[in-house]
Amino acid sequence: MNYTDTMLAFFSDTEALAATGNLEEASDKLNELLQQQKMVKARALNDTGVIAYRQGDRELALEHYQEAVTLAPEETTFRKNLADLLYFAFGDKEAALSHYRQILAVNPEDFDACLAIGRICADLGRHFLNEATEFFTLAEKNSPGNPAVTAERQRLTDLDTAPDNQAPPIEDTIPDTPETAYQRLEKTISPDRPAEAEAVLRDFCEQFPDYALAWNDLGVVYFNLKQPQETLRCYRKAVELAPQNITFRKNLADFLLVIVEDPQEAMLHYNEVLKIAPKDIESLLMIGRLCRENGVEKDAETFFNLVLDIEPWNLEADQALREMRESDQQLSNSSGNVDFDSSE
Repeated sequence: MNYTDTMLAFFSDTEALAATGNLEEASDKLNELLQQQKMVKARALNDTGVIAYRQGDRELALEHYQEAVTLAPEETTFRKNLADLLYFAFGDKEAALSHYRQILAVNPEDFDACLAIGRICADLGRHFLNEATEFFTLAEKNSPGNPAVTAERQRLTDLDTAPDNQAPPIEDTIPDTPETAYQRLEKTISPDRPAEAEAVLRDFCEQFPDYALAWNDLGVVYFNLKQPQETLRCYRKAVELAPQNITFRKNLADFLLVIVEDPQEAMLHYNEVLKIAPKDIESLLMIGRLCRENGVEKDAETFFNLVLDIEPWNLEADQALREMRESDQQLSNSSGNVDFDSSE
């Protein structure tokens, strides 16, 4: 039965329920379908935003992320993508902070949101160091010993112990940070001129070698220029600088899998993504595919079932599980039909 047949059968059932007076049951079924369809659309918008970002179109990514969050405001993965884009790509700390706080309202133990709010407080300067410390402490409780928190605490120490305790003149309190510099630079980059973009981004990375987003974007440019070694180097650098950013890590994992053809290392990075975002559908599906391709069908089944726990409507996971069940059934049938030679 294909998708169209399934939907026709569904509406036939709800119409029959309504016709026989079971209005509440029919309404519940229809509302459940509407909710599922809304989540499908939100997921499609979010994933299209991810693709747009990887293609270098941040404005389109922002538009899709915002629509996804509007449709599914309680889905923290979508809101986190939007907040990260606003913070890292657009330098809009205020808007990003609002979304990170809404994530904490849904899940007060969200590590990424605690870490991000701490970073933003630290970016705002010495007057907000106490608030930054509080959020880094919360992040550390949720992920003890996390190196990202250790690095941010060191940054706080450097800020707090820096000389010149007296407030400098107003014009000196707003340095040209990597975020503001990159925000200006983005306006000069055109995806249609990759060679020019490569030169600009390379110079930026030399000036701000610790700014992960620039390394990731330089990797995208090198990928478009068909320079795989440079692409890999930049993606690795971005992940090294921002190990908790799942977009950077997935870029690296996808590249390792598809271009470098190193599924083992790619699997390591997909697993790291799941440590940060256990409900990341892309990574769950990729690990499921890899397990299946390597004959580890029990593990593949586990990951595809995890996908369906999160997205009961996910067609790829459902299809993969059905194919594996059919394959097992055929194997079982063939093993049960053994011919024996008879001898007199």
